[in-house]
Amino acid sequence: MQTHFRTHTRERSKTCPHPGCTFATTDPGSLTRHRKQLHGYEPKARHNLGGRAARQSAAAPYPSITSE
Repeated sequence: MQTHFRTHTRERSKTCPHPGCTFATTDPGSLTRHRKQLHGYEPKARHNLGGRAARQSAAAPYPSITSE
């Protein structure tokens, strides 16, 4: 909600750390996309496979239902 609110206040709190770059945005995702496309940024790999990633990598995402 705070990210959305900043779009209305025009507060640009997320700035590009690349030297000489003046890009600023309200959205962390936009900053990551900018860094990937313009500066070749590659985020560190995530080690936590909780949530959606764990469900997608599971061999059998849904337990089989057996009737006895």
